[in-house]
Amino acid sequence: MTQTHRGHPQIFWNRSGRGNHWIRFELVGGRPRDPMGARVAVTLLGGTRRTAWRLPNQGYQSSQDPRVFFGLGRDARVSAVEVTWPDGLRESHGPLRADRDYRIHRGKRPVAVPPADGEPSEETGRRAPNTSEAAGRLFHWRDLA
Repeated sequence: MTQTHRGHPQIFWNRSGRGNHWIRFELVGGRPRDPMGARVAVTLLGGTRRTAWRLPNQGYQSSQDPRVFFGLGRDARVSAVEVTWPDGLRESHGPLRADRDYRIHRGKRPVAVPPADGEPSEETGRRAPNTSEAAGRLFHWRDLA
């Protein structure tokens, strides 16, 4: 759900079919524990590189999921993940399987995290979290006014 200043609320939902993949990272720093501004880059199997940042918000009085999400399209794994922490330290990991959440503590290898209630999982067959950043997915919106 989203709402703009002086606008009506709108709901976005994923109406695409299955088959696309995703990967998501929760970053845990040392000091400070919340690594705002950390950069995560994933390299897909074909060599394409995608980059995203750990940001607490993107606009006035807004918030967003603190995890870093990547839509992978048809790729079922990433060949490499590079995290650049706010203090400049760079760490490389991989390869990693898609359709999973990973927790990365500064200085440690990524650990797969089981999905929370209502989150996607391999058992349910749901492939992607409901996010507008999912590569190769179509989203439909509805104006609630």
